[in-house]
Amino acid sequence: MILSIVLVTTVAVVAGEDGADIEPSILSIEIPAGIDATVGTARERFDAREYAAAIAVADVAIARMESIDRYDARLVEPYILIGDAALELGDLGRALAAYQSGVQLQRMTEGLLTSAQIPLIYKQAEIHLEAGDLASANHLFEYAFQVLSRGSGPRGELISAAFKLGRWYEDMGFPFTARLLYDHVADELVDKNLDAVMRIELLVRMSRTYRLARFPLRQRPVDVQSFEPRPFGVRLGESAAYSRTGKNPTRSGRGFRVLEQARTIAGSTFGDDSREILAVQLELADWLLLFNDLTAARALYATVFEGAAAHPAIRRSLREPVVLATVDPGDPKKMFGTPGSEAGTVTYRVDFDETGRPRNLTLLAREPEDFDDIRFRRVLSQMRFRPPMEEGQLVAGNWEQTYDFVY
Repeated sequence: MILSIVLVTTVAVVAGEDGADIEPSILSIEIPAGIDATVGTARERFDAREYAAAIAVADVAIARMESIDRYDARLVEPYILIGDAALELGDLGRALAAYQSGVQLQRMTEGLLTSAQIPLIYKQAEIHLEAGDLASANHLFEYAFQVLSRGSGPRGELISAAFKLGRWYEDMGFPFTARLLYDHVADELVDKNLDAVMRIELLVRMSRTYRLARFPLRQRPVDVQSFEPRPFGVRLGESAAYSRTGKNPTRSGRGFRVLEQARTIAGSTFGDDSREILAVQLELADWLLLFNDLTAARALYATVFEGAAAHPAIRRSLREPVVLATVDPGDPKKMFGTPGSEAGTVTYRVDFDETGRPRNLTLLAREPEDFDDIRFRRVLSQMRFRPPMEEGQLVAGNWEQTYDFVY
């Protein structure tokens, strides 16, 4: 027996300058009798970008399954379909609820610590992040790491989760906590049989935490204060993490030494002309440039440029400037009026020399016209760049950036 459903949606049709009329759209969908076939139909609708139809068909599949067994493991797929389709439609609440239903079913059918739930945990975290709920996103990133730490899944998955959590801490302005996490990975998880790519990535990430502590990529978001990192399930302040992970970075300190270890591994594993060793050497050159060892930095950049002749993608990337350090200027304060009540935007061009230091700031556009850009200029003057390269040499360049703000 084939079931037919009628899906009524609405689309806005412009009706002149005064506004829009709402015109209904009616779509008839034939749904096969079998449960697996019904799920297949929902998948076909999703692949065809008919997201509302995909949700409607998936709802039918769920109703049919639950009439037989409310805890059927096959229910996970239609819930994921509903979540993905709702996300495409911008319905974050529906997507979050669908993913949570899928996670609950996975825990029920496969166990509380099943690694199968991790992709859905990350989907939920991304939704909270998009909605600006940093505390909930942080909880889910940490939960995913804890699930894999306490379970019996592949070690590679656990290390990938640690990398993801560490990157999250870096983005939120907690480099010392990220470093503590990477140290834990190095001490507890890494063995001689670990994939060389992961060993290199671990060392590079450890180095970046030292670089971020000295040259932050951004200020910590204001609402980040609503949570404290707990990578191991207990409260851990950033100051405590700092006290347990060593001193501030220096030119030849631990951050530099772990990069040298990564270069040794890359060279012995992949060869001196490999893409992997060029990537590590580029990290080393950036480190030297930021710490003002210009002679060593220029020599290493030249080596990378020459070695990249066999790697066109790397050679092309070297011809473009890269931001190595910047600080988000945040929302400016308004002298008069209600704070945080108006939207604005400003665009600057930063001209920098061959050492990557800003030499001139040009205001290209601003809205409103009376925007006071003194604070922005002061912050943007702290930026540091990897300059573009021509014929193996660093050259001066420029960078354009637009900031949206509320004031």
